[in-house]
Order: sequence, then structure tokens, then C-alpha cells
Amino acid sequence: MGESLSFTIHRTWLALESNNGAFLAYAREHLADLLSSPVGKPDIQARLHWGRELVPMRASVNGYHRLGRRFLRDDNEIVQTEILTLPGLQLQTSLAETGLCIDASFQLPSSRMKRILALGGKSDQAQIYATLICYLVYFPLLWYIGRARQMYPIHASAVAWPQGAVILAGLGGVGRSTTTLAFLSDPNARLLSENLILHDKMRVYAFPEPIRLDNRSRALLISLNGRLKPTGRSYSRSRQVYKVPASARVQSAMPRLFCSLRQGSEVDLSLISAEEALAILMSSDMLARELNEYAQQAAAFNLLSLGADNLQQRIESLKRLLKRIPCYELTIKPGEDLSNVVALVRNKLQW
Repeated sequence: MGESLSFTIHRTWLALESNNGAFLAYAREHLADLLSSPVGKPDIQARLHWGRELVPMRASVNGYHRLGRRFLRDDNEIVQTEILTLPGLQLQTSLAETGLCIDASFQLPSSRMKRILALGGKSDQAQIYATLICYLVYFPLLWYIGRARQMYPIHASAVAWPQGAVILAGLGGVGRSTTTLAFLSDPNARLLSENLILHDKMRVYAFPEPIRLDNRSRALLISLNGRLKPTGRSYSRSRQVYKVPASARVQSAMPRLFCSLRQGSEVDLSLISAEEALAILMSSDMLARELNEYAQQAAAFNLLSLGADNLQQRIESLKRLLKRIPCYELTIKPGEDLSNVVALVRNKLQW
């Protein structure tokens, strides 16, 4: 079919193939932190057939029966004839003892669909490639890791020291990414993740992604000991892509503090209950676009393995994690020197 790339995270191996060399080159760079050498059989096999339709959109053929407007099914697989967030994409997914297998096709859509893509901010090739990576790499990995390892995603950041990690949560635009990265000015700090983290009942785990910052956010991060490096790539007109070297990262940590970020007129740190922290995180997950899209795709995967995604189990796991640590609401002042915010949190930790 073409070149194959291997990606591994938390003992889960995904193999990605495609007949589109440009897409694989983008994936190699975008997912550089997860690149690995193939060993044995992959847990997830994802194949992208560029320019080929998998199943006729309007027909139930080849033994499939229709589950809904965009879903077909037979005894072994689910076919999604259309993905609303990326018109032109089809997915054919099966689950066996050897793992999860996804065959995808993508065709450049009609003029009407191109206008819809433009309205959704996914009109250029890089944005299309980034969305394909979500459906072929990120979403399958998140689902499989949850099913096999009981590790679940939350829309939060985390930075760790030898003594433990701080979890920072907040909706887009509140300053969570810049606040998280500001902690890297401490040479003893290590980044887990800037956008999504995984958790079980005891620990938090990294889920590395490229870091996207606009010029305003980057200007607030004055000195990070050379740990935040530009890649030369742009995600959009307003955001550039950065990376943190492996020496400044860590894969997992025991959490010691939770902070929910909000903006206000003064920098402040006030205690909240674990129940409040749980409600904040659950709401943040529902409002985050990437986790909202993941939840819909996970629901499609669950049709192949009923009961694989136990929502109550995920909630109980997060509840137990939060009850083990103090939880705070962290108020940050827009434009404030982030060293003041870092000092406030570090003082609370007494490190």
C-alpha cells in the first residue's frame, strides 16, 4: 500500500499506512514524540486509502445492514459512510483478538462540502491532515488505552517535579497552556502534557501533542531555559507550533495538587472540594472540541465491543484521584507576570 509508520504510547502500538506520502510525512513530523520501531503485531492497524471510496454512501451493500444515516454494520465491522467533522472521510472499523483495525478513505469533497470545511477552519491541507491524524491515531489510541489499560483522557495539563505533579484545568482561552509552560522556568520541572492528560485511580500520564501558541501567549513565556523550541511549522495563521525536548518531559507522575483556572482582576488561590473539581473537569471535557469529537468516535468503536467504555468506571477513577489531593481554584490576571502565578502555586506546595 505504501510506507508504514509505527507509534507507541503507554505500551500500546499503532501502525499507520497510506498511499499518500505527503500525509505520512506530515504524520511523521506531527507525531515525532510517539515514533517507534515495529515489534510483533500492532494493537491498532490504521490504513488511509487516499482518493478511494470504501462503501457507496447511499446503499447497504456486501452484506451490511444499516444502523443509521451514516452507519452500516455486518457481523464483524462498523462502516461510517460519512464523518460530519471531515466531509470526504469514511471509516471501516473491525475488532479482533489481534486488535483494532481501521481502514479509512478520503476523497476531496464537493464544492459545497469545501465551503463547510472552510467554515469549520479545516479547508487547507495541513488542517485536513491534522484531522485525519485525530481519527486514525489519537482517537483509536485513546479508546484502546482506556479499554486495555483503564487509563482515561481529561482536558487538562500537567507539569511534574520529583515530588509529584500539578494538574491544571480550564476552558480554552483562559491561559492554561501558557501557565503550564511557565512552570518550565524551574529547571526541576518536567512537562507531562499541555492539552490532554490520561489518568487512572492513582497517577496521571502524558499524551504528547504539538504545542500551538499565538504570539501573545509566547510573549508571556519570557524565559524557559531554552525548553520551548519553535518547529518552524504553523497550525494556523495565528498559531505557531512549538516543542519541548524529551529532557524536559516525563511520562507519568503521582499528582499532588489540582488547580482549576479562571481569569479575574487579581491573582488568587482558593480551596475547592474534590466534588467541585470533578464537576469542573467533567464540564470542561464536554466543552472541549477535541474530547467532544473523540467521545462521538469512541461511541462508534463501542458498537463493536459493548461495555468497553464504562462511563461510571471513568468517573469513579477520576473521583478517587481527586480525593487524594488538595483542589484549588486558581485566578489569573490577564497579562500578569506568570512568575507570580508560578510562585503562588509553588508556595502552596512548599517545594
